[in-house]
Amino acid sequence: MIWIISGPTSSGKSTFITSRRAPELTGLPPETPVVFPSAQSARPEHLAATDVYFHYNLLRPMQPKHRKVSHPAKRADRLDPTEFNQDVAWSELLHHPMPKNAVVLVASKQTLLQRIEARSIVEEPNLTGRGTRIYANNEWRNRLERGDLLALYNAWCSELRDNNIPYVLVDSNDDKYVVIEDEESMEDSVNRTVSSSRLMSHASPGTVGEQSTFSRDAVVELLRERRFGYHRIELPYGLHTRGQDRSETRNLVLPESLAGKSVLDVGSAHGYFCFEAEARGAARVVGAESSEERFRDALLLKEIKGSSVEFIQRDIVRDPLDEQFDYVLLLNVLHHLSNPIGALRQLASITRERFIIEFPTLGDPKFQKSLDTALPRDYDEYPLIGVSSMREGVGQTFVFTPSAIQQILMDHESLVEDVEILESPMPGRAIALCHKRSSENATPGDRRPRRAQREDVSREERRRRRKARRGDGI
Repeated sequence: MIWIISGPTSSGKSTFITSRRAPELTGLPPETPVVFPSAQSARPEHLAATDVYFHYNLLRPMQPKHRKVSHPAKRADRLDPTEFNQDVAWSELLHHPMPKNAVVLVASKQTLLQRIEARSIVEEPNLTGRGTRIYANNEWRNRLERGDLLALYNAWCSELRDNNIPYVLVDSNDDKYVVIEDEESMEDSVNRTVSSSRLMSHASPGTVGEQSTFSRDAVVELLRERRFGYHRIELPYGLHTRGQDRSETRNLVLPESLAGKSVLDVGSAHGYFCFEAEARGAARVVGAESSEERFRDALLLKEIKGSSVEFIQRDIVRDPLDEQFDYVLLLNVLHHLSNPIGALRQLASITRERFIIEFPTLGDPKFQKSLDTALPRDYDEYPLIGVSSMREGVGQTFVFTPSAIQQILMDHESLVEDVEILESPMPGRAIALCHKRSSENATPGDRRPRRAQREDVSREERRRRRKARRGDGI
């Protein structure tokens, strides 16, 4: 028997499979294997002749990579519930001879959007919560916000009936998994309003429930009156501020759990990364912001969210703190500072475990615009610092190559043991995950990075290699 556990992204398919309700409703034992459409084991010729759960996201047909026929004119973020037969994995499953039943997990758009915001990884190919792929929060949220969720569910039920697959409707807005009697009653679950605390069982580890003293109407009015336009911050009642979505960066710089850790965010603006660190279980979070307006906005958002984050209005580069933090964040601040190297040294010195920097590189569009001539193709290989012209309205001072950041922190004073460079979701920017030097790994006189040690090559040899790559000869 193949039991198809179906629902849109974040409807709780994995949580349901590992719950006590799954054996009760399907009759399958707890150790029943789970098959994902994208896994090789989901191919008809590889499906074992034993009972399995088939983990199916109803939004798969919207992804071009899963479709039989590509339609360039179709918008990838539109919710189109009419083309399940275009999904290759679904079509192959229908041709499998084993009998099939289905569970349809029904959740409201509010529930799904809040869970999407809390997620960080894709679970497959197992349900351990330790997947390796970053969850595309922004992509899935856009699809759900633009679509008719009830129409999607109705189309899926019709698809199951047309293929003679019996199904049971289950309310997955909470972990009770109450059976919905019929499709007419399904609308109540789709339109259901769920408090943040009820979503806890489906949220990422460390997510905290938000209890706001503000009514929904009051929050809506505040969002109408004030811009809050820097970062998109999720608020109670399924609302959010305007601003840039930073969920991809959040998933790169913050571990899934910060339980028991202290976090300092330098230049915290409206507090997005502070609230996210708190949601991941940080014991203490401090946001330092020098702008009075942003500081006041952060305090207001803290009150709306019912948060415990500590916000201080202070330029801690000029007026340093005399305490240490496990994690220190310096995200898109470095290039605004008059003494960026001094700031790196100071902040690294108060970091216990990880110092995280997001910074513009020489490929930053604003910096490139200020140049009279193009940079050579191999400029990123050198430890270079670029200086922008403030007179041209670029709005930043310094940009860095990743190797410049590495040498400042590891070669000059050996402030950290290792620097891992990641590509930022923001164009022309990079992220440095700087791991503090541990005493047991320290070797006297060795100031080179543990994982980034460079081959000792002469200047002439490097020049010869660059010419060879360009095809200029030697």
